[in-house]
Amino acid sequence: MEIKVIKGKRNLKKNLFKWLLKSMTLFFIFYAVFVTDEENEEYFVKTARELNLSKHNERIFVNISGN
Repeated sequence: MEIKVIKGKRNLKKNLFKWLLKSMTLFFIFYAVFVTDEENEEYFVKTARELNLSKHNERIFVNISGN
């Protein structure tokens, strides 16, 4: 006959805290990646325009008259 040890409330609180900490960390990573991605895209487009780069299949018109 085996004796089983029933986990108490302390272990339940400890597991709940670990689960909450992990979920908050994942949420922060998800938020940081997708929110800053939109801001970075604007920065990259601006920088690319300054370097005279273009998007795929984009027509570029050059004013050859010098005005």
